[in-house]
Amino acid sequence: MEQINIIFIHGLLANKNSNIALEEYCIKNKFNYYSMDLPGHGEEPFNDIDLHLDAYIDFVLNFININNIKKPILVGHSLGGAITVGLIYKMNKENRSLAILEDPINQSIIENIEPGKIDTYVFDVGVFLKKIKDISKYTFKNFNKIRQLLANSTSNESLNFLWDCYRKIDIPTLVIFGEKDKLLNQESSVKNIKGLNKDIEFSIIKEARHTPHVNDPEGYINSINGFLIKNKIINK
Repeated sequence: MEQINIIFIHGLLANKNSNIALEEYCIKNKFNYYSMDLPGHGEEPFNDIDLHLDAYIDFVLNFININNIKKPILVGHSLGGAITVGLIYKMNKENRSLAILEDPINQSIIENIEPGKIDTYVFDVGVFLKKIKDISKYTFKNFNKIRQLLANSTSNESLNFLWDCYRKIDIPTLVIFGEKDKLLNQESSVKNIKGLNKDIEFSIIKEARHTPHVNDPEGYINSINGFLIKNKIINK
């Protein structure tokens, strides 16, 4: 059987080691597991990267090309979900496989929020941020750049680009939402994305918030496993 490659793309305020559930699932099933620190996260410095979604998509695409990863199953959380949507659009068609988006950034993130205040809103959401000291292990050298990245990634320009990419998705794609997510409205998000592409599938994790892989790792992995079985990637 052809080797299965899974790439995890983390979200804002996280790092390459933040999805233990998926990593353990891959180890158990002898899949190749890949992850990387996005610029400004973990051990990867910002350097001179442009703080826009497109530059981060290119960063991950470069990681795939350098490591010669064939037919990767893309798994992206939050900001990583948005990056994944752009990756599907930019990757060579022959190297596309499947995609799994976990609470991906979408239009619902800016509903009922005053324009230009998205960064303040997100960083005030207690369930998302908790206390800075609790996540200090992620080592942000320039917090203002993190805020700017978020603002740019949820700008009208970025969301319009993502909307166009959603419409063009032509590979099996699963979107996982936490029903109790306080950052993204699950019901509105599903409606928005379904309206763009009727072929995209959805899984709702009832007791999860913005991080189903942390809040309900068993339910999260069950959703992924079922999706891989359905698409004949694995037998059981």
